[in-house]
Amino acid sequence: MKAVRSEQLKVLTATLLLEMSWSMSFFFVTFKTYEEGSFIQYALIRGLPAITYFLGSRFYGFISDSTGSRRIFMIIGATSTTMSLLGMAATPTSLWILIVCVWYFLTAFEPVTIAYLSTEKMGGEASGEYYAASELGFTLGSAIGGFLTDLIGIRYNLLLATAISVPSILLFLSLKEDGSTSRVEIKEALYRVFRLEFPRGTRKVILPFFLASLSLSTFYAAFSIKVYEASSRSNTLLGVLVSLAGLFSTVLGPIYGKLVDRLGGKRSFAISCIIYSLYFLAGVIASDILILAILMVLPLFPLHYTSRNALAMELLPEERASAVSVPSSLGSIAEATGNYISGVTMTFVGPSGTMLLGPLLSITAVLILLVRKPVG
Repeated sequence: MKAVRSEQLKVLTATLLLEMSWSMSFFFVTFKTYEEGSFIQYALIRGLPAITYFLGSRFYGFISDSTGSRRIFMIIGATSTTMSLLGMAATPTSLWILIVCVWYFLTAFEPVTIAYLSTEKMGGEASGEYYAASELGFTLGSAIGGFLTDLIGIRYNLLLATAISVPSILLFLSLKEDGSTSRVEIKEALYRVFRLEFPRGTRKVILPFFLASLSLSTFYAAFSIKVYEASSRSNTLLGVLVSLAGLFSTVLGPIYGKLVDRLGGKRSFAISCIIYSLYFLAGVIASDILILAILMVLPLFPLHYTSRNALAMELLPEERASAVSVPSSLGSIAEATGNYISGVTMTFVGPSGTMLLGPLLSITAVLILLVRKPVG
């Protein structure tokens, strides 16, 4: 038992380091792309990787379950992170979008990591430990990343992030694992990657889930630029705000979860959409950096996240993993779509005009959810 726990601690430590190296660099990579490019390029580097991550997670998940192997995918992901960070530090910003897309595909091993952690424990406990480790890494990385970018520049910050990611490779290499139980079915894996099917019981909430996620991605792509400009393009302040948002979300996540269980998934999801609609409008109206900063750190996303998952599981209680994959996969697609929409609309109407799409999409999601007959 101690040996198993030792292996799991290696995985959690590596997860923390990888999340830290990502969060101390990626946000500021997107802002650098915005400064040297355009709204469209900014939207592409935020949105396109979401699609490659979605495809990668489906590919890795199937291959890993088919072969019984976890370790090799974690090694590939960690190595990809190190090489991608180093590559961006050494190449022109025009190549960063391509590097990040490949990086996200090769590092989409979150399901594999959770599966490895759940070998000797329940899936919920394993997921909780993974979330805690990744969120701690996210908080630490975003807290120092902005300051370092302002102090030493984005490229030296990328080199430092590269160095922080290296030990994760060694930790994954040191893991013990039995050999694969079957051969790799690449053709079948690719077929499953591009076949987007949803369980029958969840089909009535597909559109509300998608629209709600689309409202978030469209709004935040523009809102981040608004806050960035209002802060006089201070990477340090943006890093602190993102870090605080992650910290508050970590603390309130379990509380939101209990509240959602008490109210029910459908009601909680509708409430979260209504709250977000009001929040979006406040973001459009606000111009003072203090108000914008407060809005930036408000921990609303855990309520949206827990309520959408609860609703999906209520509709498909016998297949909970498949149920949760519905809002998750729709969220990835909406992340990419929302960033593209935001990039185009910001070119014509600016960030504030684009942010108005947020409340419109969110309210539409609520209306569709409530008009349709209850399904769970």
